[in-house]
Amino acid sequence: MRIIRFLMDYYLDDPYQIARRENLVIVLAHFFLLIFFLVFNIPVLIYFDVFSIIFYIAMRALIETRKILLYEILTYSQVLVFMTIGSVFLGNRAGFFFYTMILMPLTFFLNYAFRRDNIRSFHPISVSLGLLVIGLAVSSYMDVHKPIIKEVSIVLILLYSLNVIFAFIGIAYYMMMFLEMTKKYEGIWASRAETDNLTRIGNRYFLDTKIHNLFENNEVEKSWIAMLDIDDFKKFNDTYGHDCGDYVLRRVSYIIKETCHGCTVGRWGGEEFLIIGSEPEDDPKKIMETVRNNIYKENFIYEKQIMHVTVTIGAARYEDGDTVESWIKMADSKNYEGKNQGKNCVIL
Repeated sequence: MRIIRFLMDYYLDDPYQIARRENLVIVLAHFFLLIFFLVFNIPVLIYFDVFSIIFYIAMRALIETRKILLYEILTYSQVLVFMTIGSVFLGNRAGFFFYTMILMPLTFFLNYAFRRDNIRSFHPISVSLGLLVIGLAVSSYMDVHKPIIKEVSIVLILLYSLNVIFAFIGIAYYMMMFLEMTKKYEGIWASRAETDNLTRIGNRYFLDTKIHNLFENNEVEKSWIAMLDIDDFKKFNDTYGHDCGDYVLRRVSYIIKETCHGCTVGRWGGEEFLIIGSEPEDDPKKIMETVRNNIYKENFIYEKQIMHVTVTIGAARYEDGDTVESWIKMADSKNYEGKNQGKNCVIL
């Protein structure tokens, strides 16, 4: 079970971890082949298989010393030599030519991992074509030459089946790694597409999607939105510089997020933030007053300077006939109303 957990614990961006798993898989495959050759008493391949197991165990030192490219070159060479020897001694019916198919997906995966780690790599298409040519050459040679060892059909059928299983497992394993890698980066890209780079909360696209989903799922009737605007934000940039303005935006976003538990929070643009909540769970007036008061009481300290920040908030419940645009416009108009009333207030 520990071996299975190790193999399934993907390190998609680390070529050294990939090589460790590759090394273990190859050693296990040769171990099963050794048992097969012992059971059916195929002496030459027994000796070469023992050599292969020792070879790969010794090769682990190259991985640990981070000579990863040399390790892969020697690994590919040994696989091709083993495929050729196996085919020459037992013929095409033994199925050793399948080993080139296992190496092809690994080639592309390693190329990706190498480039991410700035390791000199080989061209995956060129290597794959080379594997194909060598596999076809050995197979074609054995089509016109008899194998050195003439084994009974049942042995060849069993060995062929074993090599097909190895090929299937190897290809499936690396395809699973590709799938996991795709899922991982799809999640990262989706998160980046919906996250504001400065404040690390939702961006306008994220908020717009959430509001449209409320309408599409008929959940908007019990919802409310609030537009929060930092009062006199320009003075922070003008007095202390844009880095100070960025600090204020990050701190305000943190306070909003920590105060509005259960609400959807995001940066609408500039110094404006949008909060989406639902009733009866959330009381918009009470929550927004708490947000306003928490920001008002906070000491914003930038380069040993203590600053006080106030915000004006305009909130709007959904009303029959509202569209996405009219609903947001209503919250925005309430915000302007609060600005005209002296700022640092909540208008619902």
